[in-house]
Amino acid sequence: MLLLWTLTALFALTTASTTQDSWKSDMFLQGTVKSSSPPIQYWRSGFSVNPDGDIIIFTPGAGLDHHSFDAQVLPLVLAGHRVVTYDPRCQGMSQVSNITARESCTITFDLMLQDMDSMMIDLHIPYKQAVLQAGLSMGGMVAQQFAKVYPNRTKALIAMDCGPNEVLLPWMQYYLATPLDTLIANDNNASFNAILNTSNNTIARQEIYRELSESGDAEIVKAMKACAEVVVDDPTYTRLNIPELLLYGQLDGLTNTSMIEWYNRDIANPHISLVSVPNAGHVSSLDNPEGVVTALIAFLNTIKH
Repeated sequence: MLLLWTLTALFALTTASTTQDSWKSDMFLQGTVKSSSPPIQYWRSGFSVNPDGDIIIFTPGAGLDHHSFDAQVLPLVLAGHRVVTYDPRCQGMSQVSNITARESCTITFDLMLQDMDSMMIDLHIPYKQAVLQAGLSMGGMVAQQFAKVYPNRTKALIAMDCGPNEVLLPWMQYYLATPLDTLIANDNNASFNAILNTSNNTIARQEIYRELSESGDAEIVKAMKACAEVVVDDPTYTRLNIPELLLYGQLDGLTNTSMIEWYNRDIANPHISLVSVPNAGHVSSLDNPEGVVTALIAFLNTIKH
């Protein structure tokens, strides 16, 4: 299904008014943020064919990589947007090449926001230009944190399959109280399997497995501890100044309850939407790419000027 959706979008792109050569030379162009350590790998799409389009930056979840959003990129470019996907530090292709040295790769939200800022500079995005921050699971928490730290640089927040950064979830308390070395030693693939087993889509599971395997168990645990550490427990916090799309997989038992509670807390926001994606688990962008694209396009249409 994922491949079918990607091919459908690809066919539509070839028949769009823009010439085939134009879009071919403007899709998934790889760049490297050399100033970051490790260097951050990113891919930009639609920057030439949609020079005035909104910029959407997608951050994947713990242990996942930019391919989590492959099926969403093409339809969004067709809709007139510019899209950036990337591999966060210590994940996917943004890892230290020396496997032994990977143990020293550090993941914190402060560092990830620095990477984000450096990537935006590398993309020549003006500091005063507001972008749409989107992310899945840990990536949704990164997007939230960017919106909190840089409100004037955030046009909208798209949070997928994640809890709010102001509510300490039960599992986070264990991660906060336990040293990183102990967490890694005792994990025994538990974090890996917790993410993988929310999916009942065979093709999606294969891709989730590949992405998690490339990052490795230790990096998944590091990322999850970073998620726990960024939370400032404040259940009364509201985010009412920017449009919000809260999207969760219907079958995701990890975050769907917290996303519903988040929506109810921010219900006064006139530009908030809550979408349950059918037949999707924790990685909804892979489990049901069509459903996620439909929700994204509908939301983006509501915030066009």
